[in-house]
Amino acid sequence: MGGLGVSVIVLGLKFAAYWVTGSVALYSDALETTINVVGALTALIALWFSEQPADANHPYGHQKAEYISAAVEAFMVVATAFAIGREAYFGWQNRALPRPRSSASRLMPPPESSICFGRCS
Repeated sequence: MGGLGVSVIVLGLKFAAYWVTGSVALYSDALETTINVVGALTALIALWFSEQPADANHPYGHQKAEYISAAVEAFMVVATAFAIGREAYFGWQNRALPRPRSSASRLMPPPESSICFGRCS
């Protein structure tokens, strides 16, 4: 449970970094962390549910909940891949350097100061 709490904090920091910088790489990393957090929550719920004793509706138990958890996580991975691909495609089409979105960007060097391979403008 403690690891899940740390993951939620890291998730918040990654989305904050994406919001400040507008970087597609940070967006991708934040979405990947979202999959980890939601996947861990889904697995915890599935494990709790699968440990429930058999009843009249489920005479063989509730173990299939674990398979449903795996299917949910697989769906999230595919959906995230499409979201990241979409952002990367539009970022590639615009070919502009990420622009900071807030006043916190004054603490960061301008994007033009970074190394740029190929055509940057």
